[in-house]
Amino acid sequence: MFKCVTLLVLIVFSCVAWAAFHDPTRPPNVTALAGVLGADLSIQGVVIEGSKKQVLVGGKYLNIGDEIAGAKIIAINHDGIKLQTRSGVISVSLFAPVKKQYVVSEGD
Repeated sequence: MFKCVTLLVLIVFSCVAWAAFHDPTRPPNVTALAGVLGADLSIQGVVIEGSKKQVLVGGKYLNIGDEIAGAKIIAINHDGIKLQTRSGVISVSLFAPVKKQYVVSEGD
C-alpha cells in the first residue's frame, strides 16, 4: 500500500513539475534573440495600429529606433523585427519556421 501511495505522489508531482515548465501559450522561439545577440531577450508580441508599430521584448514595448542589447530596431512587421548590428542586418521572427514532416502509411 505504501508503495502505491508513493508512486501516486511521484506521478502527481512529476506532472505538476512538467506543467510548470511547459507553457502552451508561449511562442515557439522565445529564445531567438538570445541566440542572435547573446542576451536573455525574446519577442513576445508585435503591435501594429495604423502607422504606429511596437514590439514587446522582455516585457517592454519598443519602437523603431530603440536599441536591444546593442542592436538598433530598424523595422517592425507583423511577424518579427529587423535589427541593425555591427555585423549587418538581422531578421528575427516572432514564430519559429514550420517544418514539414511527411507520414507514409503502410499499404500506400
